[in-house]
Amino acid sequence: MTKPRDFNSLSGVVGRAMDLITAQGVADVIRKSTSWIYKVADPDNDDANITHADTLIAIDKACWKKGLPRPFRAYYDKQFADESGLTYDLDDAVLRLSELMGKLSGSHRKARDPDGPAGTHYSACERREVDALIQEVHEKLEQFASSVHSDVEIKDYRKAS
Repeated sequence: MTKPRDFNSLSGVVGRAMDLITAQGVADVIRKSTSWIYKVADPDNDDANITHADTLIAIDKACWKKGLPRPFRAYYDKQFADESGLTYDLDDAVLRLSELMGKLSGSHRKARDPDGPAGTHYSACERREVDALIQEVHEKLEQFASSVHSDVEIKDYRKAS
């Protein structure tokens, strides 16, 4: 009898990656055959497993480049939360994003002020400040998206988009 796929196991995560970028896509990224990918995704097969971090990162990068959630990152976040007892609080994430967006908006307004150091153009210092804020907003959005999608089956997510 086939075991149900546990989405919080490595075989379940490989299955999620297959749902996102297809078995052939996963195989191409990690330079393995599709039959090997199916073996790794099979919850009944305890012999095949992905053990190299580079392989897991490559699969996540392939998903990220297509604008899709990163299945292994979500898996590791869940493992960390289970081990540490810490959870990612979405309310805190939304509040932090709002705060960062406010800082970004304020920095942009200040930089575009005609009475500012470079007039209505960005000075080098203002550009660095805005770029750093944009990077921080981007990172927080990725964390937020990863947390939202970590508990949602991929098929449901794809229907919603």
